[in-house]
Amino acid sequence: MGKTWQASLDNVRDICQYVMKNVLDFGLTLGDAQKLELAVEEVVVNIIKYSGVSNNTIKVVVAKGHEKILVKIADKGKPFNPLEYREPALNVSILDRPVGGLGIFLVRKMVDEIKYERVNNENVLTLAKFIKSI
Repeated sequence: MGKTWQASLDNVRDICQYVMKNVLDFGLTLGDAQKLELAVEEVVVNIIKYSGVSNNTIKVVVAKGHEKILVKIADKGKPFNPLEYREPALNVSILDRPVGGLGIFLVRKMVDEIKYERVNNENVLTLAKFIKSI
């Protein structure tokens, strides 16, 4: 199952609220849920800004896997695999660093696993956060 929205900045808040409610219902801690929400927000905003497709949609599916929560984000934008990009050189002055790449870096730090696929002309990014026992 899942839910689909128009790729619009007006829908970012609704998408994040949808993810947050579902991951908390599946037993993710508040702190881990907030990290996952931040990662989802970054991915969604990037899809909206850079997909290269007018009238794009974003489909989000939240599922409970074995010891982890999965959030799949799919869109019909131009192919883009964020995992192909190297981490930015954080030890270099911001003035000497190329623009971009920090969002992908942030997403990688906020989740435990990340996977990209191109399926049926869609980008599908799966973010995972492990469920920790209390």
